[in-house]
Amino acid sequence: MENQNQQLEKQMEKIFIEFEDVKSGKKAEQSISTGYRELDKTIGQLERGSLYALGGRPGIGKTALALNILYNAALIQNKRCIYFSLKMSAIHLLKKLLCITGQIKAEGAVDNGYLSDKEYETLHVTGERIINAPITVEDRSRSITEIFDRSSEINEADKVDLIIIDYLQLIEYDGNYTDANRNEELSAECRMLKNLAAKMNAVVLVISELNRTPEYRPDHRPMLSDLRGSGEIEEIADAVMLLYRQDYYHYQENDEVDKNVADLSIAKNNYGPLRSVYLMWNPEMLIFSESVYLGELLHRADMNPAYTFHTFMVNEENMNAYSKAMEAAKGNPDYRQLYIAGGSGSGKTHLMQAIGEYIFQKNTSVRIKYMTARMLKEVITYGDMNQDIGMVQYVRDGIEENDVIMIDDIEGLSGDNRMQEEAIEILDAMVMCNKQIIIAGSLIPSHVHDISERFRMRLKRMSLCTLGDMDDYTDISE
Repeated sequence: MENQNQQLEKQMEKIFIEFEDVKSGKKAEQSISTGYRELDKTIGQLERGSLYALGGRPGIGKTALALNILYNAALIQNKRCIYFSLKMSAIHLLKKLLCITGQIKAEGAVDNGYLSDKEYETLHVTGERIINAPITVEDRSRSITEIFDRSSEINEADKVDLIIIDYLQLIEYDGNYTDANRNEELSAECRMLKNLAAKMNAVVLVISELNRTPEYRPDHRPMLSDLRGSGEIEEIADAVMLLYRQDYYHYQENDEVDKNVADLSIAKNNYGPLRSVYLMWNPEMLIFSESVYLGELLHRADMNPAYTFHTFMVNEENMNAYSKAMEAAKGNPDYRQLYIAGGSGSGKTHLMQAIGEYIFQKNTSVRIKYMTARMLKEVITYGDMNQDIGMVQYVRDGIEENDVIMIDDIEGLSGDNRMQEEAIEILDAMVMCNKQIIIAGSLIPSHVHDISERFRMRLKRMSLCTLGDMDDYTDISE
């Protein structure tokens, strides 16, 4: 009995150590964020030693979502990642990652290689980022044994954090099973993948195809049972995510469906509730984002890495704006809320993003949140789909200490008073949280048409800098 009590005492001690790690933030550092806040909240981020499965019908976006998670793990969190690509070559996969990271349309870079000079410059800079990131893309390891051996080899040189396998049904098994026992073979592979996660204390994310059953349902939504034929993955995995899009099945323009909206159903979850997390799908750039459905404004910073102060062409007309932007980047409290005004081609977006790049280089814990007014409108429109509390409170809850908020093309809110009122509340909520806010627009606030006087006055409370031939250079924050 005494030995049993000692064992329980040790187990309870481990539990309370884990509680303390959660409280101190140490556990968050040990686990891996998917890059999607609502998904992280639902599954408790990606836990080391755990096996996760991502299922969906062919062509629905499983590889793209896995690459987005890879982007967030390797390029944002600097986690060592291995991507075993059994479906496509490493070259083709890296082209997709280039598009995701550089915000370039996939049909140009991947399909035919036709790139503008600007896109080529962006991809060149993006390529350097990927080269220097802790990523290994492996397309030669085909069997479960080869995956084990290659992972162990990389782990010995540099501790591996995340292993992605694309996909389960293409893994070759080197056992004695016959074609008639393929299900048993897959079951054995699933158990070995779970062992791999435990042995290396890493996260293993395996992509899995689904059977055809969803095609015969009226709503086509996948279920956990659709993984049958995938071995014991639904039983062995710690969490199973099933990807679904209405427009995958209803693609006609007149179909009344949520276009480019993905429903990521958490069908099994050892770490939390079963629910759906809604993501926005950008098929041109292969990007999944949660910004459209989260009032917290916490989507990945979709910024051009080539937009820096060093690459900004300074001249007499924009010198004043450049100086103010630099002051904002250096933390001058007089420019903590800055409005950058400039016409098309004036460089306002370049200057805005240069501020973010400068701040991030000085403090890599800063999160730069860049969005356009169109994205902000979508946040306001759909922001309650993942939460039941008020929009403003949700914004406050979602903003973290080091966030810098950037909103481009603010005139996109013109003509819609309800959107403007919501935007005022969101801006005020961010100010109350002492956030740095940078806004860019084609006109100075006093000249933007179709906006309410209250919204105009809210913008006038910001410091102003102008680019190009603007007819009012007055700092209207006074």
